Amino acid sequence: MTAKTLSGASLLALSTLMCATSARAEDPVAGQVEEVVVTAQRRSERLQDVPVTMQAFDGKAIRAAGLTQVDQLARLTPGLNVGAFAPSKPQIYMRGIGTRQIDIGSDPSVGVFLDDVYVGRASGSLSNIADIDRIEVLKGPQGTLYGRNTIGGAISVVTADPTSEIAANLEVGGGDYGAYNAKGYLNGALVPGKLDGRISAFYVKRDGYVVNTVTGKGALGLDQLGVRGKLRFAPSDRLSAVLTADILRDRSPGQQGESEGPDVFLRSPLVGLPQLTRDRLSEAYNLDSPVRRNIDQVSLRAEWKGDDATVTSISAYRRSRLFEDADVDSTPLSVLEQVTFERSRELSQELRIVSDPAARWSFGGRLDWLAGVYVYRDEAVRTDRFVWGADSLPVLVGRFSGLAGLESVTNDATLDRDVDGAAVYGQATVRVTDTVSVTAGLRYSRDHKEGLYTGATDHAGLPVLAQPFAVPLDRTWTSTDPRLTIDWKPTHDVMVFVTASHGYKSGGFQWAVTDPTLAARIFDPEEVSYYELGAKTRWLGGALVLNGSLFYNDYKNLQVQRLVAIPGGGASNVISNAAASTIKGTEVEVTARPGAGWLVNLGYAYLDARYDRYVFGPGVDFSGTAMVRSPKTTLNASVQYDRDLGDDLALQVRGSAAYTSSFFFEPGETRLSAGNREPAYVTVDLRASLSRGPYRATAFVSNLFDEHYRTARLTYPGASSPFGATEPQSIGYWAPPRMVGASISWMLQ
Repeated sequence: MTAKTLSGASLLALSTLMCATSARAEDPVAGQVEEVVVTAQRRSERLQDVPVTMQAFDGKAIRAAGLTQVDQLARLTPGLNVGAFAPSKPQIYMRGIGTRQIDIGSDPSVGVFLDDVYVGRASGSLSNIADIDRIEVLKGPQGTLYGRNTIGGAISVVTADPTSEIAANLEVGGGDYGAYNAKGYLNGALVPGKLDGRISAFYVKRDGYVVNTVTGKGALGLDQLGVRGKLRFAPSDRLSAVLTADILRDRSPGQQGESEGPDVFLRSPLVGLPQLTRDRLSEAYNLDSPVRRNIDQVSLRAEWKGDDATVTSISAYRRSRLFEDADVDSTPLSVLEQVTFERSRELSQELRIVSDPAARWSFGGRLDWLAGVYVYRDEAVRTDRFVWGADSLPVLVGRFSGLAGLESVTNDATLDRDVDGAAVYGQATVRVTDTVSVTAGLRYSRDHKEGLYTGATDHAGLPVLAQPFAVPLDRTWTSTDPRLTIDWKPTHDVMVFVTASHGYKSGGFQWAVTDPTLAARIFDPEEVSYYELGAKTRWLGGALVLNGSLFYNDYKNLQVQRLVAIPGGGASNVISNAAASTIKGTEVEVTARPGAGWLVNLGYAYLDARYDRYVFGPGVDFSGTAMVRSPKTTLNASVQYDRDLGDDLALQVRGSAAYTSSFFFEPGETRLSAGNREPAYVTVDLRASLSRGPYRATAFVSNLFDEHYRTARLTYPGASSPFGATEPQSIGYWAPPRMVGASISWMLQ
């Protein structure tokens, strides 16, 4: 075990040892850290009472931090790493477990849930968020509490439910890069005592910060409209139901990267290398990259409270459509354009029963239990169209094959597939003594996937897809995953817990392959054996909260994506179970109120994530190298100060910083590409708000020091042909630069 891991263990042990003294301190304090109530275990309870490592942000904390998108949680959550080529192409990693696959053939490793509804498509995971009640981030495998299992963790976004009180909010704002936004909600009783309603909406627009110098248009911008309507029907004290409808329309300027050379993937050797700008945020691209994304979700949550238990039913339908056009080579040359068409329909039904701790089936409060069943169906089809332009090698081959005047070659890779998932899960907590509890859970999952992979080309015999093909696919996987937790709570403010669990992620089908042999490769499920020791403590009468954990993961059958050469020229994606790894580390969180009006948050994570066995290819062994998107150290800190200025005026000032040590975008560290390593970086954000009565004015700056860092990177292999050879190409996707803005809001509550 490393020195850093030992230091984390020492801190964890120290906090536990101090419980006999400091936890009983009665020193006067200026204030307490506010308790956060969560529903991670399917019942309302204090965050500090949940024997799970997790972060939770209530509506007040979300507003103070200025959270508007899921990916911003990485700045506030130790061990969470989020990157993206564009909002429709996220890469979410938690404690080293994640995936680079963004297609319909694979499952996410970190699950995103919206009002308890699983978001199965990666293209719908990142979008603007508004009118949020709380966000919960759970770490480690989640299967005995959630309908859809996740192997790395879960991000649960809970939107505000209707109430009978009249409440309203309106906020408008703007900033540089042509940014402006508006959002608000209206809440109240529609039929007093029976029916409450709530409607919320947002619109956000911002020019892209990566500029095409040819057209003047930008990429990586925002243009999103969202509307949510909720009805809460409560005909009796026992029965209630919430009907929710969500709509998202996204027309954001999409993906655009910066070519890092040294060459251009499958460039015609007869075409010279392009002259590129030195500015990372501008280039003379030969085309722009529009996005059209439509997401609709309707869900019905019904709850019946019996004498001994509560029965909850969650029925949901989610539909998404995606069109995306990308200049893959990211240069002025007309080499490769990728056009994506994706549509998906997800239906899910979850039914669970949760015990009442005060009822007879809990045996005097000694037993808490829950059980559930879950069924899920996802029908999706995705076509990735690769258009090879006039400056590409496939067109050059076509011209020398007798197709004079050929300007483009089009290849289509289409996967049409259905997923049927079913699960039975349960968990029970037995209070062995007044201070010791044992929780045991079990989940059985069955996933069946079937589909048809087809390849098509408008010019047979030319690379990259030489001949049309159709490959049927069919596979079923099952898994039984246990969980065991023992927690010890010697005082109201101290809890120590140890957890052992097993996680599972189903297998799947390939993405964007151009060869029938590769299309037929079905990869198997991933598995992880997860162990954790954690402590949650409160000190100084609640003015200080100190939580920590040590974790160890034995991760097997990793689904690894890479580019490989194919017969006939070119390259293709391929996903295979190519690795096993060990992940271990420690995390510490501190929240304190050192004086009147002050709130301080600190988060630290140390991660040691390495491939134990990973033979990348003949003669290329990546065993012992660091896993992708696994920085050894992440650190986040924020300081917030609230002051009453009198005359109904209040001031809030907040500064936050996040540090990420160096990490690697692709396997193998720098063995295949020196630019694969992202250097360490620090981002700093500032916010200040002045409020009077229902009015509030806010000014902010994000990435204050204009830190330059990449959120994603791709490396394409070189190619050889009778016309000559080309070198590999790497493309980086840069994070937003410094941005400044302000907003004004009004709230009736």
